[in-house]
Amino acid sequence: IKRYLSQLHTRSKYGNRDKLHDITMRVSVVITQLPLSTPVPMMLDFLTSENNSDVDPISRFGYRIMLIFKDLFGCKMRYTFRSHWGINETYGGSIGDLISCEADFLSTPFLSTAARVKYVSPLLETGGFSSICIFRTPRSSSMKGEAFVQPFDGSVWLVFVILLIVVAIFLWYTFILEMRNCRTYLPYTPSLLSTGLLAFGSACY
Repeated sequence: IKRYLSQLHTRSKYGNRDKLHDITMRVSVVITQLPLSTPVPMMLDFLTSENNSDVDPISRFGYRIMLIFKDLFGCKMRYTFRSHWGINETYGGSIGDLISCEADFLSTPFLSTAARVKYVSPLLETGGFSSICIFRTPRSSSMKGEAFVQPFDGSVWLVFVILLIVVAIFLWYTFILEMRNCRTYLPYTPSLLSTGLLAFGSACY
């Protein structure tokens, strides 16, 4: 019995989740705006503070979610602070702590990639991401009419236009096939111009 680290083995199967008061979870926390030599109480005060909420917002958000978990299960937590998520997808930083079993949880949200899910299991989805096409303006105080096209040269715009035309043609052809072969279809066939506008709107969304 000495090899057990807690009393979980003496409890009923369904009574473990609400009785974790003798468990100490090892939590890895990423803080990028404070040196790691900062005392732990100051680190925790920073994570729970409402001041300057734009500084390390992801770390603060994840830490507060972890506090909900702590209150829900009544367990203790021992924190390890890191300055980064990892050197690569699976090595170093807080991600490395999880994979090497030096930590039980990572309080700071991270991107779930194919390489990481082989070793870690996300408990909660805290955000979503979508790919968008952004046209940035050059760093200039004077806005001109061609400000939106200056970052790219002509070849980039040519490829972009060709790609839109190809997508529009395929989309238009798909509508025609649906009209001919599907029982449920639109009461009209969109024109090539309409499909081109749809493709352009989708690319710039």
